Amino acid sequence: MDYTPGVFTVERHIRGKWVCDDCETLTQAPLDALRDLLLSEPVLHADATPVPMLVPGKKKTHWVYL
Repeated sequence: MDYTPGVFTVERHIRGKWVCDDCETLTQAPLDALRDLLLSEPVLHADATPVPMLVPGKKKTHWVYL
């Protein structure tokens, strides 16, 4: 179903793109600040712990790393 403000129609996929673009714009500054903070440290710890993840559409899990 399309949203019709006034006399023109904005298709659903276009509205979805607008939302995605807005979210990217709003989250970019905090992500950049977090990246700068993490990379300013002399040591960055990473953990390669395997965790089970449900396979979409199936009732099985497989192991993924964080």
